[in-house]
Amino acid sequence: MAKACWEELGTWNQVFSLSNEADGFVQWMFKLFQKVDVSTLENIAMVLWGIWRARKDKLWNKIVKPAKLVVSLALQLLTDWREVCSIERTQARTNQHDGERVTWQKPQAQALKCNVDASVHNGSRNIGVGMVLRGSDGLFISSKTNLLFGRVGIEDAEEMAFKEALSWVEGMNVQDVIFESDSKVVVEAINLEREDDSEFGAIISECREVLRQRPSFSVCFTRRQAIKVAHNLARASCFYARHSIWNTPPDFIFDVLNEDCNSLDS
Repeated sequence: MAKACWEELGTWNQVFSLSNEADGFVQWMFKLFQKVDVSTLENIAMVLWGIWRARKDKLWNKIVKPAKLVVSLALQLLTDWREVCSIERTQARTNQHDGERVTWQKPQAQALKCNVDASVHNGSRNIGVGMVLRGSDGLFISSKTNLLFGRVGIEDAEEMAFKEALSWVEGMNVQDVIFESDSKVVVEAINLEREDDSEFGAIISECREVLRQRPSFSVCFTRRQAIKVAHNLARASCFYARHSIWNTPPDFIFDVLNEDCNSLDS
């Protein structure tokens, strides 16, 4: 399957010739760094990831993907990543030029806002999840933390957190809720509705299904500075029971809530 992927990418001759010159994977990678241009190297790196993901799906989920699909998904993810980097660089230059200070923004009257974040705890197999629901006046309504187990990347952690936040708020039977995350990858994956049959795509599809059933729910991207409460909750999750819900603000987010509310008045 790997050879078919390299042929689909059009790099089989380069990959094969350099592998014959190298003594092991690490030396092969160094030879790629020396002899391949940056754009091709990025494509090769993403297809390597795609091959690993495809083999994992075959082993654990009995899903067999054709080489063309493996390469297509890998390159699409690379394209999305480049677009996100470009947007973030543009935003950073704009913010630096304007001296913009990003803060929590209240939703329109009668609407609610749910901020959600995830934290991968270094040195452990734990994923901290934090979310907070607030009213249009900025006041605290409820918050939740959870500790999930499994070693995953940050984007996988972010989508798991987002799915949990949707389920949590859906159970409250409320309307007009804006969900905010600082993961542009997750937000765009939900809103753009691209086909993706990976594990990541499966969870995104479940999130989309909830949103279809709740048309008054919406999903937006925001900067980390605007969801500091959710971020603090995610980081604190490892110190509490696996599943914790607060209907009054816990002490460790009180100052950040006040800071957000004060910024609304300034």
